[in-house]
Amino acid sequence: MKKYLALFAFLFVFQLSADAQNKSLKQFNFMLGAWEMKTAKGKITETWISKKDSL
Repeated sequence: MKKYLALFAFLFVFQLSADAQNKSLKQFNFMLGAWEMKTAKGKITETWISKKDSL
């Protein structure tokens, strides 16, 4: 029984690490564009663009 539990735990951890490596930057596409935040001292701006599958 302990062998099966250890095997299951190993396969579970292995699957988690494989899923983490297959993530894409497409999930961050909502950040693309120009962002602006006004404060009492002025404004802060950011511009995000996609370039060869990186931000």
